[in-house]
Amino acid sequence: MSRKSRILEAEKFESARSLEAAGENLQAIKAYHLVLKKNPLHTATTSRLLILYRKEKNIQAEITLLKDSLSAHENHNAESQREWISEHKKIAEDSRPLAKMLGMLGPDELPFYAHEILQKWKRRLAALEKRLITNAAKSSAANRPGPEKAASKTKNMKDQGQNSKKKF
Repeated sequence: MSRKSRILEAEKFESARSLEAAGENLQAIKAYHLVLKKNPLHTATTSRLLILYRKEKNIQAEITLLKDSLSAHENHNAESQREWISEHKKIAEDSRPLAKMLGMLGPDELPFYAHEILQKWKRRLAALEKRLITNAAKSSAANRPGPEKAASKTKNMKDQGQNSKKKF
């Protein structure tokens, strides 16, 4: 990334921060998305967006952002590791057996990457998905007739049936 593009990115980020500080959350969200559009790996922007989505109670947008950000970071890390391995073949070949024995390689034969913020985002994503499932189960249970509702519903149907017989 060139120096000029980093400066522009920083200015856009600061602009979004000032919108957020002014309480203009929707405009701040749009501004943060502009930063992420140029650089999907900008962790500070993702963190600020997650906070705004949490304030707005927009669970689905938060989940989508987390999935997209985690995917972008994981793809970037895998590509960086592949580049390093191709540039340092001898070191990679010599250290691979030890890394494998210590359980430091993933299924794709690349080293595990455990960045603290990415681990935090993964935990948040799991919690949000669990909450979404729980909320869906609660809402479907609320819409289902319980034993009392089912009994009163069948009673009403019987009453309607008796009333319709009387009319004929």
